[in-house]
Amino acid sequence: MKRLFIILIFALSILTENPASSQEVRSSLTSDLTKTYGYYIGQKLSVEKIQNELPTLSARALQAQLEFDLEFKGSYENIEKELQKLFHDRWTKYKSQLRSKFTSNLGSTSISKAQADAFIRTIRLRAKGQISPPILETLLSYNPKFQISPVKELMRGFKNTYRTKGHPKAKGVDFQIDYPRSWRAKEGRRPNVIQLMTSKNGRGLESIILMVKKLPLPSGYKITDQELDELFSQQGLREMLPKGANFISTQPIIMDNHKGGMMVFDQSLQRIDQKIFFRSLHFITLYEKKMIFIQCMVGSQKADQRELTKRFRRLEPLFKLVANSFIIQSQY
Repeated sequence: MKRLFIILIFALSILTENPASSQEVRSSLTSDLTKTYGYYIGQKLSVEKIQNELPTLSARALQAQLEFDLEFKGSYENIEKELQKLFHDRWTKYKSQLRSKFTSNLGSTSISKAQADAFIRTIRLRAKGQISPPILETLLSYNPKFQISPVKELMRGFKNTYRTKGHPKAKGVDFQIDYPRSWRAKEGRRPNVIQLMTSKNGRGLESIILMVKKLPLPSGYKITDQELDELFSQQGLREMLPKGANFISTQPIIMDNHKGGMMVFDQSLQRIDQKIFFRSLHFITLYEKKMIFIQCMVGSQKADQRELTKRFRRLEPLFKLVANSFIIQSQY
């Protein structure tokens, strides 16, 4: 039955969405960066105003700002460097105008002790991540610690949970995963793609795709443990690789008490005049004659194997932690 299984399951294929144009990406990136930079500058100048005008609250205001800086100052510094690149010789003037605008607006308003006290509490909540999008996502994307080790974002609790309950493409399977807060999730456009999560608030080359596919098995057919073992053996998984993929590794695993498999491979994809290279880590399991896929990918527009491998190794712990958060709620 093993060979039949392989035929029924189909060869895996890389699934991507059509990328936005470089102009669209640049425009949305600049917008998010300027909003986030202004957010930080406005907060810092407001703290200085409280310190100058309400000395009794000075220490509390400073402490709140220090708590915020401990979490996000590195992000702010990286954002400023990125804006310098985007604005070039216009950056100094833009920065000066922004500070002047905030200083003027703050100088023309008075702040009461109650308002200042409330704002200090707000800053402390912001330090814990209670910040509206796209500000928080931008701060997290440019956090230097998370850039070096993306898994730390999830480990620090900056996460979203996606659950498939009620989604028509989930085909009745209710499962969930956690993914980084800085990644943007959107509806998949292909028939079996439930959700697509993309790094850098939707602008990155790293992605996680959730899929469910029905197995066209005969009515009443029950899959045996032996068939599952064969299916998710190293060789069985290898036979599921997409055509043209370069094999790296396969391994049987357990996903939420269900037998499954993990496979790593490289593949390239041609889209009109663009060629994109991928290193993929796919997690697969079976529940009630339905295959569940968590497809994790690192992409590159350059055929630089060394760089792709380096980036994949940086993301691999995050991908595994995402897969480890997998829960099939349908079974409970």
